[in-house]
Amino acid sequence: MNSKICEFRIDTYMNKGVLTLKEEHELMKLKEIRRQFKKEENKETMEEDQKNIQVPVAPVANDGWNKHDGQIWDPKAGESIEGIYLGKQDDVGANKSKLYKMDSNGKIIEFWGSTVLDGKMIGVRIEQMLKVLFEGLKKPEGKKEYKSYEIYTKSLVN
Repeated sequence: MNSKICEFRIDTYMNKGVLTLKEEHELMKLKEIRRQFKKEENKETMEEDQKNIQVPVAPVANDGWNKHDGQIWDPKAGESIEGIYLGKQDDVGANKSKLYKMDSNGKIIEFWGSTVLDGKMIGVRIEQMLKVLFEGLKKPEGKKEYKSYEIYTKSLVN
C-alpha cells in the first residue's frame, strides 16, 4: 500500500459517517500507516535538507583554542576602540578567559578580558555604544602589575 491509497481509504471511511466496529478498527490502522508514511517522508526531507545545508565550522585545535572571525585587539598604552557592544563568550581558550566582541564601523573586533576589565564590563549592555581605553600597565607598590582600562558607554537611542 502506498500513501495515496492509504489517504483515499481514510477519506472514504471519514465521508461514510457512521462506521461499524470493524471499519473503525480499520480506520485506526490506516491512520497509523499514514503516520508512518509521513514520518518516513519527513525523515527523507530532513536528510535531503541536511545534505544541502553547508555549515561553516571553525576548526578547533587540540589545545582548546577556538578560531574566531574577528580581529583581536592588542592595544598599546593610550589606544582605544569604540563601537557597538555585541556580547562576550565565557571560558574561552586554555586560560578560560572572557572574550568580548564589538562592531566597530562594520568590522568585528574581539578583545580578551582580564580581572580588571571583566570587573569594569559588568553592567555594560549588549547594543550599547562602548569605548574601551587601554591606559597601559600599572604596578601599585608591593602588588602585581596589571593592565588598566577605562570603560565608557552611551545609549544608541538619544
